[in-house]
Amino acid sequence: MRSLLCIFFLISTLTISYGQSAEIDSLRQLSEKLQGTRKIDALNRLAWAFVFVDLDKSKEVAKQARELSERSNYTKGKAEALIDEGFCEMKVGHTAASIQKFKESVVLCKEASQDTLQGFALTYLGLNYQNLDLLDSSFYFLNQSHEILKDSVQPYYL
Repeated sequence: MRSLLCIFFLISTLTISYGQSAEIDSLRQLSEKLQGTRKIDALNRLAWAFVFVDLDKSKEVAKQARELSERSNYTKGKAEALIDEGFCEMKVGHTAASIQKFKESVVLCKEASQDTLQGFALTYLGLNYQNLDLLDSSFYFLNQSHEILKDSVQPYYL
């Protein structure tokens, strides 16, 4: 009976692990095949897929996306990569670095007319300031985010 439980636990663990990496594996393969801005977009999606699985890998992939974006003058790609990098910095408690990346992303989002990305960056700025107990600043950025995202198709971010 005990060995049967161990086998069941092992099989269920392998199934769960495989299920978590399927998206990452497909995004990794896709990013290797693509070129130009499509590659950068795939790398940004891959970085976000890694963010709750392997933070170091997420930072590495986001940095690669940012560097490719800079070389190809792809403003949207760089803005999204900075959001990914800023989120990674926020998760490990590097608040100053996180704020810097989010602020840079907001500027690039405005240039590229990427309202939704700008709203996300502003949300994360607000959360950073909330973590610092700077509630007036937090309210300012969260309110800006709300104004941008209030008609969003993703109400989760409100």
